[in-house]
Amino acid sequence: MIPNASTSCGSSILLSQLGTTALAAAEGASSVFYMIEGDHLVFFEWLQLAPPGHPLIDASNPAIVRHGNQWYLRDSLTGGPATTTFYYGRSGDSQHMLCDWNGDGTQTPGVIRIIDGRPNWLLRNTQSGGSADHSFIYGRADDRAVCGDWNGDGQQTPGVVRERADGTYVWHLHSWLRGGAAGVSFEFGQDQYPGELPPAWPVVGDWNGNGYDSVGIVQGHPDGQLQWQLRDATDAGAPDWDFVYYDGAIWGDHLERHVPIVGDWNGDGRDGPGVTRASGAVSPQWLLRDDRSAGHADHVFRYGRHLDIALSWR
Repeated sequence: MIPNASTSCGSSILLSQLGTTALAAAEGASSVFYMIEGDHLVFFEWLQLAPPGHPLIDASNPAIVRHGNQWYLRDSLTGGPATTTFYYGRSGDSQHMLCDWNGDGTQTPGVIRIIDGRPNWLLRNTQSGGSADHSFIYGRADDRAVCGDWNGDGQQTPGVVRERADGTYVWHLHSWLRGGAAGVSFEFGQDQYPGELPPAWPVVGDWNGNGYDSVGIVQGHPDGQLQWQLRDATDAGAPDWDFVYYDGAIWGDHLERHVPIVGDWNGDGRDGPGVTRASGAVSPQWLLRDDRSAGHADHVFRYGRHLDIALSWR
């Protein structure tokens, strides 16, 4: 039996009931599949197969936040108008994210608001304006906020990344939507130019398709390269993936912005690298790659404005 097969209209097909003797397909891709049954060639259009042992997964899509509280989500890796728009948060909120806070399969907004010097997490379960569904204090005001499915239960929960004076990153990950002590803390990654340009960024993704999010760092270099160091576990250790993706960054020019972004761009259950490049008044260019390796972008388009915050969602 071939598990997790479905048509584009959502109906399931149990291929073992069809007496299949051969099946050809590109795993994880929407395409035309065929099977050979006796002397007959039978076609099935728009089938999609998930990686073995995993449910079908939608591909990631672009999103932007403008002026701190205007959210514009698009449902394809192309330029054009947003397909979902709403207001959430305030213009002074310090950090923004899209994560699946309740495990329903849809990533929804969250913001960090500094109140009396403490980071308040304000998370919403729908892609709409309104009051926060979850509110708590976690981390410190100067921490970098992240979110991920650390235990593989389908729900994404908070984490913070704290940079030491020598540039070492300490990760504090939490498996609940509340404050308190971190469930796990460890060191991974180091900013090679702490306090200076070029910058470094912590990133989160499911790099190997096992259903768990884990950690990474993207280090900018003076020659314009972005070096990706990704780990398949939430603990200290060497990177499992180490490659350069994108080599055209310019540092210190207020008209040029080069920011890494992560997403499952082809829906195969594994997150890949991406970069948004903003230059002057031109709409930012998104350069996204399906594989965790050096090479050319698989998806290129323009979306948003120069100072927008770029995110991904699914």
